[in-house]
Amino acid sequence: MGWSSESRYLLLLTENYGALTILQQEILKKQKAITIFGSSFPSDQEYTQVCRNINRIKVCMETGNTVVLLNLENLYESLYDALNQYYVEFGGERYVDLGLGTHRVKCRVHKDFKLIVVAEKQIVYDKFPIPLINRLEKHFLNVSTMLTEEQLKLTQELEKWAKDFVKTQVFSHARQRKDEFSVGDVFMGYHADSCAAIVLHVYQQHYLEGQVFDSAKRILMWCATPDAVMRLCNTALVRDEAILNTIYWKEQQHQSLSAYLYQKIRQESRDSHFAQVTTHSKLITSVDLEELSHKLGIPNDNMVLLNLQSFDTEQQFCRQVKMCFERIEQEMLLIVQSDCGDENASLVACARYCIQDELQQLGNRIMGRRHAIFIIQLPRIAGGCFNGFQCGHWHSLHIDDLRPEGDTLGMSEMRGKSVGTLIHHAVQETAGRPTEVLMETDIPEEEDNQHAQMDVDEEDIHLNFNNVERYPSNPTHSHKLPVENLVLSCIQAALAMVKDTKEDTKRSTDRVQQLLDLLHYGKANLVSNNLVKGICKHLDVLMMEKEKSAVNPANWLAAEAAKAEVINTAGTFRRAWTQCLETKVTPILMGIIAFMDTNRNLESLYKAKDGDWVQQLWLGILNNTKATCLQYSQLVSPGHTQQELPEVVVQHTGTDGHLFTAQLPFSWLYFRLIEDLLSTTINNKPDTDCLEVVNSVKDILASQPLGIMLYPLMDRDRRSVLKAYINDFVHMMYPVSSKQEHQLICESVHIGSGLILQHQTGDGMAMLVAIHLAYLQTISRFRNFSSLSRVWPECSESIIDFQDSSPNFFLCSSEEMTLDVMGLRLLLEKLEPEKETLNRVQSRADWLQRVRRYRPVVERLLDMVHPEHTVQCGPRCVKGIQEARLTWTSVLVVKLFIEHVYSVREADDKFTINRCMPLWTMMKTGADMKSLESLKKVEKFLKMCNKLAVSHYFDINRDDKCEHCENEMEGPPVYLPCKDKICSRCYHDITIIKDLVCPVCRAEIPANLKANEDLHKSDNCTLSPVLQCVEDVYHQDVSKSETPENKEVHMATRFLENSQNYIAKEGLDVVKLYTLAETRFALSVVAKYVQKIFVDRSIKMKKNHKQMMKAAAKLCEECNFDWPCIFFIKQLCRCYGRDSYQTVLRSGDENMRRWLQLLNLDREEALECTDLYVVCGEQYITCREMVTQCLLGQDPANLLQQLEDLRNEDWKKRVTLLLAVYREITMSNVYPEDKRKTQPQMYEQLLDALLSHPLFQAQGNLLKALFRNTIWQRCQHLNIHQGMALKDQSIACLLVHAGITFLQIPDDKSLLQPLITLALLPQNMARSFLPTMPQDDMTQIKEALLAARDQTGAENPVIYRCPNGHPYIIGNCGRPATKGQCKDCGADIGGLSYVLSQGNVLDDGTDRTKPGHILGRADQRTDIIVDERKMTAVSCAILRFLTHISMLLGTNENPQVVCDMIKPDIPNNSTVQFLINHIKLDIASLQRVTGRSVDEVLLLMHRVLSSVTQTYNNGGAQKAEICNLVTKEARNQWEDLFCKHCLSPLLQDMESTIKSCNSQLKQDKRLGSNPLLCLLYEIDTPKDQVSAVALHQVASVWRYRSRISMDHLTTVFHTKMGKEHKILKLFLQEDYHLRAIRLVPSILRLQRMLIHKYQRKLDRAEATAFTVEHTQMDFIQDFHNEEEHVNIYIPIYLTDCTLLFSACPIFPGIARVSKEFCSKQITDNTPISMLLPTKRDAGLCSYVLVYFLLKKQKSFLEDYCKAKRQSVSDLPKVKVHDLSPAHLISYHPDRDILPIVLANCNYSFEVGKGTKIEYDFGNIERQLGDRFLFAKSDIDIDEIEVMTYRSDVTNAVVFKTLREKIPQLVLPVSPKSRAVCQCQHVQCLWLTLAQEKTKRLAKHKKDVFDSLGEEFRKELSDQQRQSLQYFCDGLQADKVDFLMEFLFECIMLMIAIPQNQDDEDYIDILGQSLQDNLQGYLYSPMYDEEPILPDWMAEVITRLDIDNGEKLLVSQCVDVWLFLFNALHIKETERRF
Repeated sequence: MGWSSESRYLLLLTENYGALTILQQEILKKQKAITIFGSSFPSDQEYTQVCRNINRIKVCMETGNTVVLLNLENLYESLYDALNQYYVEFGGERYVDLGLGTHRVKCRVHKDFKLIVVAEKQIVYDKFPIPLINRLEKHFLNVSTMLTEEQLKLTQELEKWAKDFVKTQVFSHARQRKDEFSVGDVFMGYHADSCAAIVLHVYQQHYLEGQVFDSAKRILMWCATPDAVMRLCNTALVRDEAILNTIYWKEQQHQSLSAYLYQKIRQESRDSHFAQVTTHSKLITSVDLEELSHKLGIPNDNMVLLNLQSFDTEQQFCRQVKMCFERIEQEMLLIVQSDCGDENASLVACARYCIQDELQQLGNRIMGRRHAIFIIQLPRIAGGCFNGFQCGHWHSLHIDDLRPEGDTLGMSEMRGKSVGTLIHHAVQETAGRPTEVLMETDIPEEEDNQHAQMDVDEEDIHLNFNNVERYPSNPTHSHKLPVENLVLSCIQAALAMVKDTKEDTKRSTDRVQQLLDLLHYGKANLVSNNLVKGICKHLDVLMMEKEKSAVNPANWLAAEAAKAEVINTAGTFRRAWTQCLETKVTPILMGIIAFMDTNRNLESLYKAKDGDWVQQLWLGILNNTKATCLQYSQLVSPGHTQQELPEVVVQHTGTDGHLFTAQLPFSWLYFRLIEDLLSTTINNKPDTDCLEVVNSVKDILASQPLGIMLYPLMDRDRRSVLKAYINDFVHMMYPVSSKQEHQLICESVHIGSGLILQHQTGDGMAMLVAIHLAYLQTISRFRNFSSLSRVWPECSESIIDFQDSSPNFFLCSSEEMTLDVMGLRLLLEKLEPEKETLNRVQSRADWLQRVRRYRPVVERLLDMVHPEHTVQCGPRCVKGIQEARLTWTSVLVVKLFIEHVYSVREADDKFTINRCMPLWTMMKTGADMKSLESLKKVEKFLKMCNKLAVSHYFDINRDDKCEHCENEMEGPPVYLPCKDKICSRCYHDITIIKDLVCPVCRAEIPANLKANEDLHKSDNCTLSPVLQCVEDVYHQDVSKSETPENKEVHMATRFLENSQNYIAKEGLDVVKLYTLAETRFALSVVAKYVQKIFVDRSIKMKKNHKQMMKAAAKLCEECNFDWPCIFFIKQLCRCYGRDSYQTVLRSGDENMRRWLQLLNLDREEALECTDLYVVCGEQYITCREMVTQCLLGQDPANLLQQLEDLRNEDWKKRVTLLLAVYREITMSNVYPEDKRKTQPQMYEQLLDALLSHPLFQAQGNLLKALFRNTIWQRCQHLNIHQGMALKDQSIACLLVHAGITFLQIPDDKSLLQPLITLALLPQNMARSFLPTMPQDDMTQIKEALLAARDQTGAENPVIYRCPNGHPYIIGNCGRPATKGQCKDCGADIGGLSYVLSQGNVLDDGTDRTKPGHILGRADQRTDIIVDERKMTAVSCAILRFLTHISMLLGTNENPQVVCDMIKPDIPNNSTVQFLINHIKLDIASLQRVTGRSVDEVLLLMHRVLSSVTQTYNNGGAQKAEICNLVTKEARNQWEDLFCKHCLSPLLQDMESTIKSCNSQLKQDKRLGSNPLLCLLYEIDTPKDQVSAVALHQVASVWRYRSRISMDHLTTVFHTKMGKEHKILKLFLQEDYHLRAIRLVPSILRLQRMLIHKYQRKLDRAEATAFTVEHTQMDFIQDFHNEEEHVNIYIPIYLTDCTLLFSACPIFPGIARVSKEFCSKQITDNTPISMLLPTKRDAGLCSYVLVYFLLKKQKSFLEDYCKAKRQSVSDLPKVKVHDLSPAHLISYHPDRDILPIVLANCNYSFEVGKGTKIEYDFGNIERQLGDRFLFAKSDIDIDEIEVMTYRSDVTNAVVFKTLREKIPQLVLPVSPKSRAVCQCQHVQCLWLTLAQEKTKRLAKHKKDVFDSLGEEFRKELSDQQRQSLQYFCDGLQADKVDFLMEFLFECIMLMIAIPQNQDDEDYIDILGQSLQDNLQGYLYSPMYDEEPILPDWMAEVITRLDIDNGEKLLVSQCVDVWLFLFNALHIKETERRF
């Protein structure tokens, strides 16, 4: 062999045993050599096999044969001496010891014996001991060493071609990252010598030189994977892609094993064929041999299938091989297969060698053709896991999927075609055959039997497309995609993605059963066939629509199916492209199924009988894509992303999401189509007759696809079709609450449609249209009936019973719709009292309650027939309503009588009328309270009652008569001093004629006798109250309008135009009175819009505004008297301030300026504000006049003398004079110097005189500042200057008034001290609790709880706080034993087993009240004043105003301290403006709460400052802590004292206080010099009497008065009422929020619509980008019938709710809404995320809005019940989803409340005092309770529906939701317990499986944690890797494993929870320490029972971050897990070897 006998034996290092091939081919064939291939069979590793192999070697040693050893690593130890050549010479022979365990055997060694060890290079490096390697002579031998230079060059080119074949040049779409493939991934079995072996083999085949490279490529392509071939278009070989695809798919057979064998054995007619097939599919079974037998023609018995893993020894395997090959059959096929080829490579090589060895031994004994095929199953492992490529005797190839493809398209036919195209071609080919929906009887019997006998295995359908026989194609096979089978394979996955609302969760199960039954089991085959065909047609249309916007959809095989992650998941490429198809089809199929089952539509097909019209229509519509109009855009997320949805919620088109089962197939499509056609027709032809509209729409409908399919069914089954459609129509339009109600509504709709068609109901299509039109015309009546059913649930049942019992009753008619009227009649009959009902206290109270409950609905129904309008009512209904009105009038009269005469509780009855049934009987005879006869009846009854009352109270017998006139006593008698008893009428006559003698005995009557004095009072009334009453009626009419702005402008314009003709006419009549009232109303409206347009500029001038102002100008200019113009100016100035008048004169319209200047008022613009200091009294006016005289030249000594003569304290004199100086001297700076009336020297003279006077000894600086206009050193713009606005001047005057007052008050412990200190020494108040600031009341609540707890001590309430800081209380023992949800934010509260839930803490008692100013910026407040603590709204507003004034004064002393007081912090230079903004807002707040103008509010504040100089010390000396407000309690005590002593005296009768101030202003002499002020304050009233016929010239007719409004009522009530009328007081306090409750139904409706449309379709980012405007367009495009609803409900948010958003967060008990969201205005550009309710982020606005309003009703009703002494538990209960307006406190303040207020206010006129308005508070309270509060519902707020975003449904979120519903436990460790896991183990089981999957992916170098984004995949630095390596080296393998599992749990359950950066609580966890997060998870595991963790776990986590090292971050969690995995793998490998 070329080596000497003394040389060492050889060790040949090779790859894939390539050296053996070379040895066999080139060397060993020349010499006698024996190859011993070590067995890899399991049992051959034992001692006996070692002995057998040693024996074979021993024989070779003795015979001198060369031995080649392979795969015998366990044998080399026994050959220790032989390998070392330790020979013993004996007798000329050499001997060596062979070891066999403990035995040694001597063996003779022949001189020619040689030993060659062949081993894999890597095995030598890894496993061979170093001494063994050193004993042998080592050589590296591979095929390349056998090649020539030319062959080497070809080898290199082939290797380069192979790399080009593999390397892709495009990026995958998932993460913009390349899919990296190695050559081993693409060419199965590839190794370093593969190309060299191929080249060598090709040269040996004697190919021509030009064919060598091409042949070599073809050989290599046999091993290529099909996905790699598909990716060729993305490689450098793109030009050869078509040729290579042809070679791979046409020339070579890779489709299946049978195709390959047929090509090699049959087509190429080989006698023997040996192949090594690699595959990624499942191994074949004996069943597959039948298909091979059929294909190859080899009998099944002649094929042997062996599994390598079934053999224990090589001997067993060889015996089977030998038996196969020794058989005498003509042809034998041996198939040997092995799984896990990556792990069994040695076993495969051994088996392959065994077959070769057996064939060599059998030699010529083989009788026929023999074929051997190795099938090696390989896993998908990156970089290749198998290098067993064979070239030569064994043909290596790769067949990705061993089984045939079936009747489907081949890869070559699919290449270059999109999925949509493939589906389209298949569907169109099928559509070529008849598609009519035939009946079962039309099917040929044979075909029917054939279909009926088929049984479909769902698993097989899911796995492959072999079941095409179910839907037989043409006999001549046409290659097409089996779309039907594709649909069947995806159907279950699609069904799993279809979700239902929580109200219909059972539907999911029913849907699965019904659809699968329809497709497979027990249903007619034609139904099943057409159902699938219809689905396929929609799939075709939707997929084509989808691909229109896709980029290069035809490249899906390469771009998607051939992606690494897809292939790895699927296993084989066939399964990959199948899965890819399924992935593309399933979301669309999901949408189709959801669409088909809208309104449980599938159920109608499932229950339909064969041949039924339902079945025919259902399948017909489904098979017509133009009829359904289903679009792909409806199946994806809205917005720009258009992402396919992971799941879809089935829609329900019932009213407000009401669930119902459709009776007419796809009825909602007909509904939308007809609604759309009707809307279009009516809009285009608004005046068209109803019948003509129906016929027009019917014709269009009949031409539509839906109509075409329905039309023929109408002839045959018209009644059934119409009945089904009406059933569905009612569900979609009407809120059905019971079956009986639904039945009645259906009947009414049917009657209405018949009336429209004039009872010509033969045309079914017209009837469908008439149904819609009938409901549209009577929609208000149906709504009324719905309200009636809500308040009287038995209504429908009662109507049905009545119809059955009285069918001939006039309302029981089919000639018109009478349902609501009949219900009303029956309800009123129910109200008819029985004989004794009204005579007993309890039954009387119950009757009243029923009347109150029914009243709103009854009155709404009665309004249908009204003199001004009549809602679609026929004569029967009109008659019924007229009768009902009489009955209801009777009810109301009796109700009023009972309320005013009877007491609810008998204990309070001093006297009652025993029988009031006569009144009811009287009223039932026809008393409508409009005729004289009915009034006489009531009068008669009242007289009877009066007579009884008089006899009871005045002890008068029934026969007692007046002793003078002898008439019966009809009232209280008058007892004269002479003991005679006369009636009041006789006594009245005596007083009139002044004949003071007894008419009976003629005795004298004293002149001062007071007999029944209260009966003789009289009012001095004029016509003014009448005018004002009419004017208020007009305002009331405006408030009732749906568009009040347009209404009032229209009315004002009309009134002004009419007034021009009548206002100046002489005479006094009703027309004149109404004209004057109309003019007053119109001019007040003009003033309102002048303010808005020219002053506020909040609206723009429109055409109707211009017309109104033109009419006003014409009236004022042409009426020939000034009063209209005067009244307008009064309205403008008194309501909005003099500034407004001046602004209009400056910048108003030219025409307006012309008629406003008719009066010659203020022709010169007023530069100086009105002197409001006059409210300080006469002494101020005196001082002001003295200062003026001094400035004009008088000696200042006179001033000082008169000052001393004033009777007052010195400091009060100083205040008075300093104010006069500021007013006369400082304020003069507003004028230019040349227009000032005095000279500067006079200023100096007066200043010197004052400085020298003892009174001002310490006031020098202040005086100088006043004279020199330098008061504001730090706020220069507050000093008086030219051009200063009047309003700013007024504020400056008020600030100076406060400053001077605070500075002069001498006592330092008075009630004013906190304000004084804040103004003068703000540093002393730096940590004080400022007045009116909000506070934390939890301490008081805790004290109240402790004081009220059980005296036994059994109750121990403890306060805790939820994770968001909201307090809650645990009673009993006070320890957490159960879990709940925070009512404020929904967070988990409480705990289990006395352990608090995560994030909950014990309230530490810390008072969270903050000192300083904590109101925030003024623009974050509203002008709504909420009562703080015990202060009223007015007191709170005034005190807050004073606080801001003091702070602003403090900035003049120490601005930094004042700035520091303000929280949140503001810039230092913005403190003054910050406070001025608050002061302006305080003025607006006082305006709102008092109902007064700006000027009057400022006047009131001056009066407050003036009065405190008298009352400041009423409370006595205060403690230091109260003066400094150092505690919250001190602040509260001071507020009570200040309000009690300083404010309450003024505010008790605020009306009088303001009138008094105005009177003082009027009496100011200087006012007379200003004609405008004289006009405003009405001191110019003419003294001459004007005739009544010239009423328009009477000054009192044009007096200004405050309008009656809710604010006016509230102000008057708070100033006059004490503890009376608690309910009215409560109502007025909460009115601002209660009035918004009426919006709740609309808000909920909008929320349901939005959730219904976008549930799980949007993620949070998309919702943030998707605006309100986009949403409106989206609804209009998708649902035309919803356009109206969206346009109605969305503006609710754009107007009313914008203010509520800002109001909600400032009230306790509500989850915190971000200030950013609170300050946002809701516009068309607002993100839809703000309207979609969620419990966090922007959606919290919408959720909190509803929560707040509902909770406001709940809390109000609790207080209401408490005031009424009722129990809240007696209130009716209702859930949120059942809410209707009847359950809510629903009212409009102007339309509903104002009429009640106007009806209960009394006007009176007193000379000199004007009109006086008094309210009947008791009656207002009673009517409010009756109409809006009585019988309202207690709402369960816990069920507010929230939006679920697509991104919320992650694994972590799903398990979090699961834990909330099912407590989760850790699975026990034992395998037995894992086998019986329960629902409580789902989380643990999933984690176990997911972790195992992740480990396998990591092992094969695949992507792990695919659900995590790139932000969590940051790589570790080198330093971190070193630290981690050191950390892992110190841990045992089991600890590393446990830590890795723990980290996996933490990542999946805690770190992977999605976060929103817009959340105010958002924390960027990416930068946090991973160690900290692990520790947090360690102590807060996601299980309900804390899992048992090893003791060392906490210590190990603590050591994870090395000190002074770079910390591990959460963003590196994936790389950390991978590092731990690799470290564990290394440790396990080391332990194994």
